[in-house]
Amino acid sequence: MGKEAHKTETGMIRQKALYLLRQMLGPEASFRPGQWEAIEQVVVGRRRVMVVQRTGWGKSIVYFLATRLLREQRAGFTLLISPLLALMRNQIQMAERIGVCAETINSSNRDEWQRVEASLLANDCDFLLVSPERLSNSSFRDFLSGISRQVGLFVVDEVHCISDWGHDFRPDYLRIVRILRNLPRGVPILGTTATANDRVLEDVASQLGSDLVVLRGPLARPSLHLQNIQLADQSERLAWLAENLPKMPGTGIVYCLTIADAEKAASWLKAHDLQLEAYHSVRKDRAELEQLLLDNKIKALASTVALGMGFDKPDLGFVVHFQRPGSVVAYYQQVGRAGRALNSALGILLHGQEDDEIQDYFRSLFSASLWTSAHGCSLARGISRHLSCKAGYYELSSARYRWGSITTPTHITTSGGLISAAFIENVREPGSRQRGVDPESFALPWSDPP
Repeated sequence: MGKEAHKTETGMIRQKALYLLRQMLGPEASFRPGQWEAIEQVVVGRRRVMVVQRTGWGKSIVYFLATRLLREQRAGFTLLISPLLALMRNQIQMAERIGVCAETINSSNRDEWQRVEASLLANDCDFLLVSPERLSNSSFRDFLSGISRQVGLFVVDEVHCISDWGHDFRPDYLRIVRILRNLPRGVPILGTTATANDRVLEDVASQLGSDLVVLRGPLARPSLHLQNIQLADQSERLAWLAENLPKMPGTGIVYCLTIADAEKAASWLKAHDLQLEAYHSVRKDRAELEQLLLDNKIKALASTVALGMGFDKPDLGFVVHFQRPGSVVAYYQQVGRAGRALNSALGILLHGQEDDEIQDYFRSLFSASLWTSAHGCSLARGISRHLSCKAGYYELSSARYRWGSITTPTHITTSGGLISAAFIENVREPGSRQRGVDPESFALPWSDPP
């Protein structure tokens, strides 16, 4: 094909992609910077692509539109490895808007597995979403091997989980590399994430292929206004929530580190006439709870990390942390739920005396050799210290900023101050290296399974 003919064909594909985008989001919708470029690399270039973009940028739009366009070119179905059930439910609904038949195989729909597998064999399914844990099931792996020649696009959401440098390392993601080896030559591959520093990028590239195209955008979220408030006792934080949650715009999420605290916060706030429910892995009605929040029928969910990556409510007005998350990158992921389609949203970080106790419990379960830094202290302890606004440094891109002692161009200030933009780019403790398995990926008695 000549250059002019190729250019014309690419233009026609772009127009069709824009039409589908507006069918999905409304007649005034347009591509955000980088979205069409990612679609073009996948659909036209048939490349292996890694997209690193801020939370709320619209990474799912890229692979849904790419799926529809590739299916029109008689390509096979899209296989998406997705980490959370909340993500799957949201995305199946989105896919239906542009005529993409999406199915899922996960632990909550066992009675549908046979039907979904039959649909794949008949080429009636456009898009299959599975959790990484499904890959540990030998019978499912055998089934997948049998239909691997039918895969037209392979997508890994939260692709940083492939890397043991990543903040949310999950061993089941390692099986993805084996699937890649069985794919037909020329099948495009798309990895997406909002949290991958340079070392994670290098690690992922070494596993997805040296010809990987990396499309990286700015991770700042100017619409987010972040505040850090230290209240030592839980009673003080509960009182603060009862007083201030009614004043916050719209609906939101109150993140807690443990199931018990999520239940406690929900009970306390309901007793103060606030419409609020607890959300965690033990609840069997999680889909109904998500819908209540999506429909603005409750003020907030008091949730563990079970409601995390992938929950998509563009008009979420606030995210409050009842306790400090275990890492600054986990914080970026969670606070990024807020304000995706708003000009202004709040992120309030409350923290107190039990935060370090909970993180110490994490660390006590693992050998000190898993979490060491060049300074002789654990990386997790370093993160906790820094998030407490004590003297500590993070590397952001190639510059260092001191959190809690000076105001920088990213407006990082001490407790009670505001941060006018999210500021996480390449966060890591200077001179440190995380080895082995991240404790945050394990299910503990008071936490949620990954």
